[in-house]
Formats: sequence, C-alpha cells, structure tokens
Amino acid sequence: MIQALTPQLLAVALLLIIALASALSLLIALGVRWRYRRRVLQAMAESVGGFPAGADETAAPVRPEATAPDDATACCQHVLHRPWQALGRDALAGLAAVAVMTTALWLAFPMLRAPAQVALFAWGYAWPLVLAAAIHCPAGWRGGAALLAAYFLPLLIYTGVALLAPPNPEDVAALRVAITPVAVLYAWSVANAVPTLVLLIFLSRRLRAVGPLLLALMTVATAGCVMVWLWLFSERGSALAVALAVASGLSVAVIVPALLLLALLAFMALGAWLLGRVRRAYLAKTLNDRSLARDALWLYFAGIYAMYYAPAGLAWAPVPLLAFGAYKLAGRCLTRRCPAPPAGRGLTYLRVFSLGRHSDRLFDALARHWRHVGSLQLITGPDLALSTLQPHQLLDFLSGRLARHFVADTASLGERLAARDRLPDRDGLYRINNFFCHADSWQRVLAALVRDGDRVLMDLRSFSAAHAGCVHELTYLAHHVPLSRCVLLVDERTDERFLQRTLADAWHTLPADSPNRAGSPAAVALHRYDGGPAALPALLRQLCRAA
Repeated sequence: MIQALTPQLLAVALLLIIALASALSLLIALGVRWRYRRRVLQAMAESVGGFPAGADETAAPVRPEATAPDDATACCQHVLHRPWQALGRDALAGLAAVAVMTTALWLAFPMLRAPAQVALFAWGYAWPLVLAAAIHCPAGWRGGAALLAAYFLPLLIYTGVALLAPPNPEDVAALRVAITPVAVLYAWSVANAVPTLVLLIFLSRRLRAVGPLLLALMTVATAGCVMVWLWLFSERGSALAVALAVASGLSVAVIVPALLLLALLAFMALGAWLLGRVRRAYLAKTLNDRSLARDALWLYFAGIYAMYYAPAGLAWAPVPLLAFGAYKLAGRCLTRRCPAPPAGRGLTYLRVFSLGRHSDRLFDALARHWRHVGSLQLITGPDLALSTLQPHQLLDFLSGRLARHFVADTASLGERLAARDRLPDRDGLYRINNFFCHADSWQRVLAALVRDGDRVLMDLRSFSAAHAGCVHELTYLAHHVPLSRCVLLVDERTDERFLQRTLADAWHTLPADSPNRAGSPAAVALHRYDGGPAALPALLRQLCRAA
C-alpha cells in the first residue's frame, strides 16, 4: 500500500513515464512513418485528371510577386552569418536554463556546494544546450563534432588537473577527492547518455517531423496512466476500487484495468488537444519545426533531470520545468533584440528524385542557411517526403485529411499557391513550402513555382537519359525562366553529354518570348558540387549571385 507520494516514489514514477513514453513513441513513430510514406507515394503515382489533357502549363494561376533588386554581397553575408547568430542566441537562452538548475541544486543540496561539484553539475546541465547546437549546427556534422569536442575538452583538463597535480595545495587535493574520472563519467552517463541516444533517434531527419509530436502525446498519456496506477495503490484509491467492485459486481482485477484504460483514453484526449494547440501555434507562426524540435529536446531532459531533484523534496521536482520556462523567456527576449530579417529571397529546389539520401542531405544543409534569408519551395518526392513533412501536415495525415494538401486541379493549385508562407516567423526563420502532387499535376506546379521570380536550384547529380521528368524541367526552364537566376548542380555522376544535348534540344524549340533567346546552351553555367567542407559555402554564394 502506498501511503504517500514520497520523493523516491516520484523519481521512480518519472523514470517509468519517460521509459514507457519513449518506447511507445518510437514504435508508433515507425509505424506512422511507414504508413505516411506509403500513402504519399501511392497518391503521387495516381492520375486524377484534374487538369485538361494538353493544357498549357503556363496558364497555371500564379500569384505575382514583386521582386526588388538584390544585393548579392548582402545576401552572402546574411546566408552565411545569420545561422551562427541564431545558434548563439539559442546558446544564450540555454545558459539561462543551466543557471536556474545549477542555482536550485546549490540551494536544495547543501552537501554539494563545493565549487568543483557545482561546476561539474553545471557542465552536465549544459549538455542539452550543446546537443541542440550540434544537431542544428550550420556547419553540418563537422561543426557538430567540433562543438562536442569543445564541450568535452574542459572535462579532460579538469580531471587531468585532479589526477596529475601534486596533493598540495589543499584545494587541489580536495578536487581530487571530490571528482574522479570514473565518477564523472558515471554521473554524466546516467543523466545524459541514454536520453541522448533516444533523442538522436527521434530528431533524426527521417523521424524529426513525427517523433517530437508523438513523444509529447505519449508522455501525456503515460504520465496520466502511471499517476492513476500509483493512486489506485494508495489508501483512497484502493477504497474506491473496492467500492466500484462491490457496486458493479465485478472483481477488483477487472475494475483496476478498466480504470487504467479510462485514464489512458482521457489523457490521450488531453494529448490530442495539446497537439491541436501545437498545430494552431504552427499556423500562427509562433513556433516552427526547428523550435519545436529544440523545445522537445529541452523538455525531455527536463523530465530526466527532475528525477534528481525529487530526493530533495517534492517541491524541487518542477525545477527543470522552471528552467525550461527561463529558456523560452530568454529566447523570446533575445529574438526581440535581434535585427529584423532581410526581405525574403525565395528559392525553388528541383532535383533528381532517385538521389535519395544524397538529395536529403543537401536539402537539409541548404535549409540550415537559406531559411534565414528566404523561404524554400519544392515538389514533394520520395526522397524528401519525410524530412520536409510539416507539423500541421502530419496532424492532418493522422486525422485522415492529408488529401487536401495535394494539388489535383486548378482550384487546389490556386489554394496551395495562395497558402504559401513567404514571411519570417517570430524567430526570423522562413518556412519550407512543400507541394504534394499527383502524376498528372506536378508539371503545372512546376510552372507556377519557377515563374515567381525566385532563384532556382536544380540538383542534376546522377542525371541521365532515364530521368524524363528532369528533361521536362530543364526544357521548361530554358523556355520560360531566365537561366541567370538558375543554378544547375552537377558532379562526376552526371551524364554531361546528355545534359548538353538536352539543353541544345530545348534551344531549338525556344518560344518567341523566351527570356533566353539571346543566349546559347553552351553559355549555361554548371556548378560542380563535390560535397567537401567548402562545397556548401560555394554553392550558397553562387545562389546569392543568381539574379
């Protein structure tokens, strides 16, 4: 019989909630990911006949966009530097959370007030800050690895001093007693290692759109079930279960699972309501996919750290949640003080769908930078169907309303074009506008996207005669879009002979009003991309110069 919710029992309950929520969320996320991808690919392969056969693609309703002359130098500075400025603001906001948790630790545990111990715990609490920065680092995995190395370097120096310094003076001897390499490694691993492995799965590119939302839903549901389960084993809970069993004529063995099921359904409904609030906040631009992923990371670690405050008393358990509030408040204040983002510079991304994860990696690296200066537009394909999934689209899929995001006819195309988000969010980040197309509607979407004045990046790595869709796109660009604002990306896998032949064929059929009549296919610039450390900055500079 549970007499009271003691700090020790609360710590166990929190651990149980986090473990159950993580396991259930992962299983459900994998199932949702499989079902979503299958549904999207099926719809993309369908022909719905919404557009008349042989209709002129240029007749697609296009919202005119006023484009001002662009400063390539300013664009380069913004696209290369603003991501690092945003990362710095996130780090400062994270330090506010670290300060709250470290101060609370100093107050709650008098035996841990030695400077060495306080520094150690502050270092441990800073891990979510470093992990979030590494995941969203503008320099990709190389920059993330450098951040991780910078995080662990002070620890190596710290423990080296404790081990190698002579026992005198007394403060160094005390440091050696207080901290040993084994103790430091054990303490850090218990608090951070396992949660990090779980979060790296949920925040991977393939699960990033699904994982955080499902983790929030299952955390609410499992928290309710665990708390009801603990309450049923208390004196009042047991009395209620017995009373219900007597009144209904059922055994207690039936009543208890029934109450747990009701609790699960009730808290699932609460979680669904919270997801609805997330959807509305996303559409209202008060949060976006990046901020949602960072918030999920900090909240997950807040739940982990709460277990370590519970032994000091139940009143200390919410400290990590207060630290999360400090993180959000500091982030909002820093965002208000940062300079306004530049006028949006749209970028339309075309590519060879069969590139798969290579296309996914390039788009993710590109988005880390370009979303600080403008929105990105693309046609959803099998390569980016999961990594570009937006929170409101996921919730519409779960509720059976994903079909309304597909372009099926002229009316739905006009609605989707009008719904494009081209303004920055509150944190200065622009959105990704992904268009879901059927087999007979993507050509009309292409015509609408590339005629708005945006820059166009076409990833032609692995391009060959087998890619008829890309041949159509290249021909359309040559006919209707100034190639001065197009960047054609190639590498050693590109069949350049066939590419040049495709451009030459397109030039032979140029319409009279084509903006490229004064040029020639031989003058079309091809940008080589080798994937090295300097490749992405060079590509970004080339995109900024395109006009």
